[in-house]
Formats: sequence, C-alpha cells, structure tokens
Amino acid sequence: ILAVIMALSCCVSAFAATKYQPSFEINCESVYLADENGNVLFEQNPKQRMYPAELVQVMTAIIVIENIDAVGGWEAEAAYEMSTQNFLYENRHGIISTGMLAKNVFTADQLFHAMVIASGYDAAMTLAKLIAGSQDAFVELMNAKAKEIGAHDTNFTNCHGLHDTANYTTAYDMYLICKYAMGLDKFRETTAKTSYTCEATDTHNKLIWNTNNGLAVNGNVHYYAPVTGIKAGFSAEIGRNVASYAEYEGFSYYQINMGAP
Repeated sequence: ILAVIMALSCCVSAFAATKYQPSFEINCESVYLADENGNVLFEQNPKQRMYPAELVQVMTAIIVIENIDAVGGWEAEAAYEMSTQNFLYENRHGIISTGMLAKNVFTADQLFHAMVIASGYDAAMTLAKLIAGSQDAFVELMNAKAKEIGAHDTNFTNCHGLHDTANYTTAYDMYLICKYAMGLDKFRETTAKTSYTCEATDTHNKLIWNTNNGLAVNGNVHYYAPVTGIKAGFSAEIGRNVASYAEYEGFSYYQINMGAP
C-alpha cells in the first residue's frame, strides 16, 4: 500500500511540474485551461466576473437538448417571429447573423445548428420560445441548470448573449458548463462542424451557416487541427471570448479565454 501511495505521489508531483507557463504576454482578462479530469494547467483570474457574449449559447444548447423531447423532438417546427426580428434589428444594429427572415419556419434541428455553429441570436430566441414558451421561462431553466452543474458565480438574463451587466459568468464556471455540454452527444457532434447547409423550403431560401471560431477552420490564421469546438463570442463592450476544446494524442483539454482585445 505504501508503495502505491508513493507512486501516486510521484505522479501528482510530476503533473504539478508540467503546468503550462506561457512565454508570451496574456492579453485576456481571464483564462482557464484544464484537462478532461479537471487538472488545471494554467489559470488567470478564473473566478473574476466576466460577461459571456455568445458563450451564453452553450447553456442554451444544454437546455434545448435536455427538453427537446417534450416539444416533439428535433423535427418539431418553429417560426421565426417578427417581434424577434424587430428586437434584433434594434439591438444588433441591423446585423442578423443567420439570414433568417420573419415568418420563416425551421425545424428544431436546423435552429440548433444555426445557433451552435453560427451563434445565431435569432435561432437561440426561437428555440427558447419553442422549449419554454418565453425567454423569461427559458432563462429560469438556464440558471437552475447552472447551479446544478456547479456554476455558482453565473447569472443569465437571456438566451442569446447580447450584453447585459446582469448577464455574467466566470472562466471557471464556463469551463464547467462547456464540459457538461461536451458530454451530450448532440452538442459534441454539432459543435465539431464548421458549416451547415439549410436547404430551401417553401418558407425560406437556402441558407449556409459557418462557424466564427477560427481555431476550427482550416486555412484560418488561428487554425489548430486538434480543436473540435466550442464557441467564440464578441461584443464592443467586453471584447473577445473563446471557449475551445481539443483532443491530442489521447488527451482532452478545455480552454476558456475571456475579455481579450
């Protein structure tokens, strides 16, 4: 028994010695880098309150996956409403990321791809109403799930990620949320995709949704082949956030960067 304890102690010491030490300046306000088992390789202000931007949609995806069967499954249909379009035109300065138009009808699966891959605010809001009847009711589910996961320094006020000072999290909490999401097959499979084609129907034109996560796009200056997700976010108020997941030679890593220039 003593020999086993000594061997394990050596392993722990060896791991502690291999923590990552960047040789460059860190421009993010908050960083959390850990492996699948929770071993921390690098951290910088991991529990500082930060604004998540589109990273909110990781939790939105969790709630959708775990409640989709109650509303008819992935083939359930939902219309993109004029009220949602007007809200986004007013609050996103006319920028609508997915090309959806009011009265277009999509399946839940299509909306899920639009949100996870292209960070579609419109898709997130349409899914929230489909699942819970209203965004407020959906946000209650999000906050309850955050507490269940252990993200106790997180508070969500919307499902899409538009800036709100009451909508906050931490890099550590976002690690917990992303790790939980990657344990769901539907999320893991979808976030690994860099593009999705939504074929035309009698209610909408053909739409192509591409990821904004340069780490996952071959040819992008930031491309890193082992990356298979998760999501990038940006707002003028908080800068850039990236939640990434990578697998390399049998090891899995999560890295959360928040508040970059």
